[in-house]
Amino acid sequence: AAHDAIAERGRQAGIDLGGDPVAAIRALAERVLARVAAEPDDARCNTFAGAMRLIDYLPTRIVELTVHSLDLTDAIGAPATVRSTPVALTMDLMLVSVDPLVLIRALGGRRSLPDGFSVFG
Repeated sequence: AAHDAIAERGRQAGIDLGGDPVAAIRALAERVLARVAAEPDDARCNTFAGAMRLIDYLPTRIVELTVHSLDLTDAIGAPATVRSTPVALTMDLMLVSVDPLVLIRALGGRRSLPDGFSVFG
């Protein structure tokens, strides 16, 4: 049910971009960058997970953008081109939520990741 609601929000967001999604995204990015620049780091953000400070919330958005950018490139068969800074931040934040020994063993070819493994729970 939660995944269905998320998927529906995504579909609606795509529709809301209108006939020129590139222009809509550029305009949205300009508004967001101006807004973020005008807010103090400790500004409170209301999220699905509760209130967070802006400085703590922004990295979670970078993770989401990185992961979903890869989803999109996979879906359309395009090569993935993600800059190194968001990739490094995404990896750092993902590593905090998992047992590092599980990853070391898997990446070292000693064991497979557990069935259903995900840093998102």
